[in-house]
Amino acid sequence: WSRIVSDGLDGVIESVCSIPSSLGDTAGHDEIWMVVARTVGETTTRFIERMADNSTASSLTDFVCLDCAVVYSGAADTVFTGYDHLEGEDVSVCADGRYIGEFTVTGGAITLEEAASNVCGGLLYTCICEPVPLEAGLVPGTAQGLTKKITEVTVRLLDTVGGKIGPSEAKLHPIPLTSLGDDPLALKSGDYHIPWHGQWEQEGRVLIVQDEPYPMTILAAIITVTTNG
Repeated sequence: WSRIVSDGLDGVIESVCSIPSSLGDTAGHDEIWMVVARTVGETTTRFIERMADNSTASSLTDFVCLDCAVVYSGAADTVFTGYDHLEGEDVSVCADGRYIGEFTVTGGAITLEEAASNVCGGLLYTCICEPVPLEAGLVPGTAQGLTKKITEVTVRLLDTVGGKIGPSEAKLHPIPLTSLGDDPLALKSGDYHIPWHGQWEQEGRVLIVQDEPYPMTILAAIITVTTNG
């Protein structure tokens, strides 16, 4: 019940393999490797990529939420190399845990306006999570085909920053994770109640979207709905 819209180069996954690991940052976890075809410039190139293991991340500087990414941690600098595979492309960049926008790869490197010591640059993608059609049954039987109205949605999140919610991709609103004065880049966990001014309709759609390079883990979506029987 979720999907990835695409990344900046519309990558096509051609092969996936899972292998056990006992080394490095994936110790004790399976590694997911993929062959991804992307068109860089006018040339189709196949990338061999390993999905980042975000399960042990404890701060925003630890998460990798970009495709085809290059990660740097060290002395503060403004120039970062290792981007030859994305030459000429615009890559999205998180610097010291903050998304700072897109930068063009030139000579295999990106140049930031301000120095940073933790940098992750790669291709931005959009995640869309949509629950299956609602089934709020009635005494006579199924609610399928009947009109229904959503009045409230509660999302249970873990270590999340940002995110949007709404009845369609054209009507999305930020999930209210923070109160006035709270740090918007602090990882949030818990239940967040969202009043829903829904209309009577047959589907009753709810979309939860993450279109920024920040972590989002959805543990549950509790939907309050009235079915017109």
